[in-house]
Amino acid sequence: MTFALRILTAAVAISASTGCGTSRDSILFAGDSSHRIRLLDAHTGQPISNLEVRLLSKRVSGCSKAPCPIDSVTWTGRSDADGRIVLPKSAIGAQATAATDSHEADLLDNATHEGGSEWVLELTAKDSSGDDPYPLKLLDEESRKPLASTPVSLKFADTHNGEHEVALITNALGYVFIPSQIAAMGKHSIVKVKHHNVAFIDFGAQHNIYITPTASKFDFDH
Repeated sequence: MTFALRILTAAVAISASTGCGTSRDSILFAGDSSHRIRLLDAHTGQPISNLEVRLLSKRVSGCSKAPCPIDSVTWTGRSDADGRIVLPKSAIGAQATAATDSHEADLLDNATHEGGSEWVLELTAKDSSGDDPYPLKLLDEESRKPLASTPVSLKFADTHNGEHEVALITNALGYVFIPSQIAAMGKHSIVKVKHHNVAFIDFGAQHNIYITPTASKFDFDH
């Protein structure tokens, strides 16, 4: 079994155990030997600069026959004044979380390619109470660009099947931050954005939601 195939097998195995999927355009499958990653605060868009950064990964170890053992690995580096780190490909496992003392993000789910070996990773602030809001980034499926500063309607059902709807507005990076209480009970939730199709959310498994535009901007109005 080749190294690449072992990595893919481990990604599938870990995804199955956690309920999370790994996109084929994920940084996990990028071919460069190292990646320059610019770290941004998902709330403010500002660089996360001059801080120690840890990457906590789970990756497949070498073996001749599947299933191969999965090891936990920690990489430590420091961001520069622009919030950049240079991350060796060997440090990235089939599950990987980047963190500072105050921020964190799923690397595989949230890193976006800027071209060449350049990537951007937006990290969310940790809540000291442990009651972190759920970060949800909305992007246009066709342009692949964030739906920035855009009104959003979130519909969800509570534990008694009562239906609720809240109005939100994405920030400059396309994020809305869902209260943890809603994310905990809103397993069957949808988001509606004007001139786009309705998108379903699986809290716990998705942070980036690509929403398909309607065929015509006059198709329907939410």
